[in-house]
Amino acid sequence: MDVILINPPHSFMQAHRGGKKGKKELLSYPPLGLLYLAAVLEKNHITVKVIDCPANGTNEIDLIEIVEKEKPSIIGITATTPQTQSAVNLSKILKTKFGNNIFIGLGGAHISADPDFIKRFSFFDFGLTGEGDQTFLDIVKQILADKKVSGVYRGEALANLDTIPFPARHLIDNSLYFMPINAKRFTSIITSRGCPYDCLYCSRPVIGKNIRYRSSDMVVAEMTECVEKYGIEWFQFVDDTLTLKRDHILSICKKMIDQKLDVEWGCQTRIDLVDESILRIMHDAGCREISFGVESGSDRIRSVLRKHFDDNSVFSAFKLCRKVGIETTAFLLLGLPTETKEDMNKTINFGKKIDADYIEVHVSTPFPGSDLFTIAIEDGIIPADIWDKYTQGELGSTLPLFIQKYLTREELLEAQKQAYKNFYFRSSYILKRLSRDITSAQKLKRDVAVMRTLRGSN
Repeated sequence: MDVILINPPHSFMQAHRGGKKGKKELLSYPPLGLLYLAAVLEKNHITVKVIDCPANGTNEIDLIEIVEKEKPSIIGITATTPQTQSAVNLSKILKTKFGNNIFIGLGGAHISADPDFIKRFSFFDFGLTGEGDQTFLDIVKQILADKKVSGVYRGEALANLDTIPFPARHLIDNSLYFMPINAKRFTSIITSRGCPYDCLYCSRPVIGKNIRYRSSDMVVAEMTECVEKYGIEWFQFVDDTLTLKRDHILSICKKMIDQKLDVEWGCQTRIDLVDESILRIMHDAGCREISFGVESGSDRIRSVLRKHFDDNSVFSAFKLCRKVGIETTAFLLLGLPTETKEDMNKTINFGKKIDADYIEVHVSTPFPGSDLFTIAIEDGIIPADIWDKYTQGELGSTLPLFIQKYLTREELLEAQKQAYKNFYFRSSYILKRLSRDITSAQKLKRDVAVMRTLRGSN
């Protein structure tokens, strides 16, 4: 084996009551970034294995056994910020066990926002920021040719996304992945890369705002392959904003309709980028769920977050989705700059007020590379080295939160629980879910599991 790519265990799954093997996990997405890298390597006749620890329940002992068996030349580890602790621990163990016989690289969201990370945690031979499709291939070729590789490499953002092969889904067990809103075999897919917005809490702008699109031919060809090879029935488009370019999504929908692609799908987009016309075409093409970053029940707080749409726009978008038969998820945030208790109470009850089908309520985490991170440091809410402390295990598995001085961590988490309780444990909501689930035993089972998990957290 030339390369092993690893998606390490991470505490982020705990936010979704996670962990396989006996614990209830609410969602599990394929490691799409690693699958793209793997596909590029295979296209260039480089052998590769993908290990998705959260999905497989793979621990560090398992990984050592796999490495001993496969004897790779290179190990690539991806890490979001919450995964840094396990990524560093894993690299340290592998370096101690195998020394310089294996090159270990780190990529993913965290090092992209903090390129100096591997200077402070020196268990990696190299780092890779941004998009790695071409750059990682170049690094691998150099290592296999016995050339020296070290330091941090900036990934090249490819201009033409159609040149990238489809993700190597044959390297994972596709039956392991699922979402709480359906009981169908699913996978994730992208039609574009990049995001032009600069939301206060997001670290993606540090990678760049260059938006590139795949052709509708390539997108639908990939979907067709997934249906035929892996029995996929539901696709989750993970573009940051699927309806950003109207002609783009309309072209994809038209091609899906023309080819009679019998699948369902969901996506995420912005409140101010949908109207009845586009929603009807999306529904005709199989769209059954849209997630919106509503963020707050307060117009003022949304403005602080640079989400410039008001309550009326939110009500209108959710009403239109109901009208055309598309379910909705509202992403909500608690613990934000200048947020008052009155603002927080508005958010706690907003999902019910706008009549969303689902809500996800998160407590704001100041991720490196985001403006929220800078504000949190300037306001004395966190020290500048908070994520290094987290990586070193000084905080356990507890993620840093944006906690204003008038609140405690416990009060903020209690507000999150209250938001879930107010929304999901209404008798009217439970009856509505049961009436929709009556034709699907699998969906009923999934919804009951979700309810039990949420009740356990409350």
